[in-house]
Amino acid sequence: MIEIVTSSGTRGTQKICMLATDKVIIDFKNQPHSTGRMESAEIAVGNYVDYDVRPTCGIATREKVIGKFDDPSCFSFPERTNAGILWLGGGGYVEYLIPNYQTEGEKLIELQVSAEIASEAPGYAAYYPSDVYFSINGKVVGFYTSKGEFNDRSGTCNPPWWYGNLGQYGKKVHIAVNEGGSYIGGIKVSNTTLSDLDIQPAKQIRLRIFVPENAEHCGGFTLFGKGFGDYDEGIVCNYICK
Repeated sequence: MIEIVTSSGTRGTQKICMLATDKVIIDFKNQPHSTGRMESAEIAVGNYVDYDVRPTCGIATREKVIGKFDDPSCFSFPERTNAGILWLGGGGYVEYLIPNYQTEGEKLIELQVSAEIASEAPGYAAYYPSDVYFSINGKVVGFYTSKGEFNDRSGTCNPPWWYGNLGQYGKKVHIAVNEGGSYIGGIKVSNTTLSDLDIQPAKQIRLRIFVPENAEHCGGFTLFGKGFGDYDEGIVCNYICK
């Protein structure tokens, strides 16, 4: 945080202290904790396998915007697998296949997912609530209400060219599902359990992030991945087995 250098002064040596960084982010991971064998995986935000996107929307790599703004067809372009950020209006979704590390004779005791998320407002708005839902294998585990699209400063990881009038960073959302229910940020949000998700060895696990059209706050969402926002990572999944 502080850089210290020495230099010659008029009477001996002087010590010069200066700030080495202009911001510090502390991430308190207050999700339920279980013990057992853990496997982790990171999924790029552009590696979705299905989507339903409507304006306002867009997708970008760290080098450039893919296609043009508010054109859903850009989500089908091949370079989307390199995307570090995407955003879409209310009523849409992106769906991912996440790896299944459970083996025969082993029991999954907790599945954890985390992602950096903000609302998607026309233009931008610091207060623009949006109910962002999460489902696994078709079962809704809960939703997180994003307070707005944050634009008061640049995201720590954003490339220099990233437009100042777009969302700059989000909040890290932690989801955990075990046999006690489903939790977001360590708070129980539903009674959906691991058994309800029917996760079996060698079977697909589908994660959907979406905002229903009938949500109380239908503000869309921005999903920050590697190279954007405040966390230099995509969607992170942890699997705890025994």
